[in-house]
Amino acid sequence: MEYIPGQFRAFYERFPHLWDLINSDQMIARMKALSRRGIPAVAAVETDAEPIWEILETARRESPKVFNQTKRMLGHMVRQVLESPQVGYSYVGTVSFDSWIFSSGGRYRDPDWWRWIYVHCSPDVHGRDVYCLARTKHLSNLAVQPTPGPSSWTYHRRCACQHELEFVLDGSLSDWNLTWEELCQEIREKGYVLLDE
Repeated sequence: MEYIPGQFRAFYERFPHLWDLINSDQMIARMKALSRRGIPAVAAVETDAEPIWEILETARRESPKVFNQTKRMLGHMVRQVLESPQVGYSYVGTVSFDSWIFSSGGRYRDPDWWRWIYVHCSPDVHGRDVYCLARTKHLSNLAVQPTPGPSSWTYHRRCACQHELEFVLDGSLSDWNLTWEELCQEIREKGYVLLDE
């Protein structure tokens, strides 16, 4: 991908190597992993990113303005990478977070992700697992609760996307004659879905 610097052209000319570091496969994988957990993607710079730290340190030695604008450019780069057709994430807003480099950062998500799907498990009378997929970790918070009641279920895992959920369930949604879109719609409308093996 080619970076489009816009208002950051002067700072990009000083630190052109920053784009290669942000646009590397390893950094993109980190940013995607953080995004899946709802953490600002720019937090990927905090660990094992010495070349980026060196650029930021150089910018800080020049002046506070250069340092702040370089950090803003870094966030601009992150957004271009994650919103690119190759990644296809959507920006969902900027949040404050506890970082030794940044005071805030943008969060991104795949449009197909559900905010969170909470997987609850309960054995049926035959000893097979029955799953309750809900929009809340506490089933008692639902307006309409599954049968049997909330106390019969054990919270198991939290998922955001189809492949995570299928890994947790150890099976494909097609085993239950469901698509990801149908499942999300049903959870959105009812609050939960029961999957009986």
